[in-house]
Amino acid sequence: MLADPGALREASPARDTAWEVPHDVQKVADPKVLLKTALGGRRDAERDFDRLGQTVALERLWKVLTYRRWCGDLRKAMERLRLL
Repeated sequence: MLADPGALREASPARDTAWEVPHDVQKVADPKVLLKTALGGRRDAERDFDRLGQTVALERLWKVLTYRRWCGDLRKAMERLRLL
């Protein structure tokens, strides 16, 4: 979710969070803390995360190596189960 500053702005329009997100999101030690900070530390973080998850651009996520790896692993597992 941190890979898409546009989705962060949409989830928390009162804050400009793009400057808070590092270029290489994989190097963030605790992404949940950074997300809570970016979203303004509101009480209903689960709802905010859900909203953010629905708006994040998959092409932005594709730039994150661990996401690409996860997609490949998921695809292989689905092929083994003959779901694809």
